[in-house]
Amino acid sequence: SSRDDYLGESALLFTLGVTNAGKTHTVLGAGLEKQKCASNKKSDMGETEPRKEWGIIPRSLHDLLSRIKSMNTANPSGPQLQLYMSYLEIYNEQIYDLLPEKSKENVPKHFNVGPPALKLRESRRGRIFVRGLARRPVNNVDQGLEYAEEAKNNRHTASNNINANSSRSHSICQFEIAHAPHCSNRKGVQSNTGMDSECETDDESIC
Repeated sequence: SSRDDYLGESALLFTLGVTNAGKTHTVLGAGLEKQKCASNKKSDMGETEPRKEWGIIPRSLHDLLSRIKSMNTANPSGPQLQLYMSYLEIYNEQIYDLLPEKSKENVPKHFNVGPPALKLRESRRGRIFVRGLARRPVNNVDQGLEYAEEAKNNRHTASNNINANSSRSHSICQFEIAHAPHCSNRKGVQSNTGMDSECETDDESIC
């Protein structure tokens, strides 16, 4: 079957290991700044070949954007597809948005005065989602890497005997392929930044 047949399905990749085992390196790669410079050498749709220093996230961005471009080009008069990115962390059994809306970015990060924890919900169709989780449109690998770097900087960290900047939380990066909104800007940048995942509007939640 064609690789496009798998679009619309769900998939999960995760890393598990002790502190300093290389989980972040596996997911992100050898360095976000180095990767962004490499991804800028060609087309803004991520047409460069995956590089050996890329981790799971940049490789996923490259593959998904390439598929989306191919499908949109093959059907220019039909609904156009758009890639969205969300990033959250689970810290002290609470869920926090690592890519919050611009109005929430300057809120101090402290357990008493920081941004409110988000709630896990289930729709009437049985879809699990995080209510209020922002999603951002991604149009090229470099843009996705900038979001990943922003999310990494927003995570809770602390030093320990092994790692001076160890993550104190679990993080989840979510990619979603959906139809682009009907607007004059086909990239949908200004009309979608900070939008909640469409899972939230799928149906009224039951819990």
